[in-house]
Amino acid sequence: MSNDIDFLYQFKESFFSYTEKAGKTIRLIPSTDYDDVLNYIRFDEVLQKLASKDLSIDKKKDSLKKFLNTKNIYLWFWKNHTGVAMIPHGAKPLDELLPYNDKKYSPYVNAYLRWLANFSELELDHIFQSGIKNLALSPNAIANEDMILKSLVDALQSEETTVEVKKAIKAFHRTNRDLKKYVESLIAYKANLLLIRLDLAFNKDYLDTQKKLAYDKLSETLNDDVYDDTDTRTFYEKRLDIESSLIASDLKTIKDYRAKFFRIIKRKYDVKGFIWKLEYGVDKSFHYHCLLMLDGDKHREDISIAMDMGEMWNKLTHDESCDVVKGIYWNCNANKDKYKHLAIGQLNASNKTMIDNLFTYVLPYLAKTDYYFKLAKTNDRAIGMGNDKVKVKSGRPRKVLQPASDACS
Repeated sequence: MSNDIDFLYQFKESFFSYTEKAGKTIRLIPSTDYDDVLNYIRFDEVLQKLASKDLSIDKKKDSLKKFLNTKNIYLWFWKNHTGVAMIPHGAKPLDELLPYNDKKYSPYVNAYLRWLANFSELELDHIFQSGIKNLALSPNAIANEDMILKSLVDALQSEETTVEVKKAIKAFHRTNRDLKKYVESLIAYKANLLLIRLDLAFNKDYLDTQKKLAYDKLSETLNDDVYDDTDTRTFYEKRLDIESSLIASDLKTIKDYRAKFFRIIKRKYDVKGFIWKLEYGVDKSFHYHCLLMLDGDKHREDISIAMDMGEMWNKLTHDESCDVVKGIYWNCNANKDKYKHLAIGQLNASNKTMIDNLFTYVLPYLAKTDYYFKLAKTNDRAIGMGNDKVKVKSGRPRKVLQPASDACS
């Protein structure tokens, strides 16, 4: 599903954390978790190829070999399989990379992990013929490779996996269709819109301070004076409980701020519609990707308006009791040169290119990220849009120009 460069670019950006220095927002590239997540997506793409019924077994073998960077699939698993639930080339197990998502991965990664759990049951021949220098050409290695590939393909094409895949893709199409229908109605109602894209998040300095306070409190429990012998949890379990508690607190706080934020900006600007997407990253906790659609006849300066809205977010999240600004924002409109397919700024109903970009890249990104994994275990809505009814003008409705390609492909 991630077959476009813009999706990966936007997805990578969602893992940047933010802090402020000398009045400027600084983006911080996260640790190896960042590379692990991108590796996860690439591996999912390989698994999709292996599950395809239109691809020959030889091409499937070549695709997996290329990803594993090996001359023989069996030899790679013989050397690297440890029994731990992790994907190839990952720096850590998935439950450590994404400890709070309740093991909700993509359908194909789920199938791979089920297959991996039963890997030891494969009747592989580990006896090599003497005198063979290139083990990849050994008859047993070749036979084992074929057996491994067949069993993995069977797992990826199983009824259980097929049902999971259909459910995930159906959810993506439904969300994408709803977003597209909503934006189409806005464009049909208002010929000129001003599109603003903002990321609303917590300042990394604030998050780090909160974590340090929590960890310091946990460390105190190890002292003899405060040790509770009735608490049978391990130190690791206590740490997870504390971090889960921080996550729950962050979620409630940012949800409250988001509701207040939209009320505030509506008082100052003529907001015709909006879409927000709630995501979670280990380094930046919960954050929102927002697409705001303003009256383009009344508002023109998208960069300055986006900055003003961002400053409203910072002011809203200012804790006067300790003089700390919890929030921080990223002004996407001020960085238009970073986007290959521009879909922010002034939008006219006759601008086919911009509408194409909006429907083909921006909306599908908001709809498809949850296909790969649920970023945090929560039953809260991950996506929302304006619920104000769009007024219908009298006369013949304006026809919205359709994108050249289907955004759901």
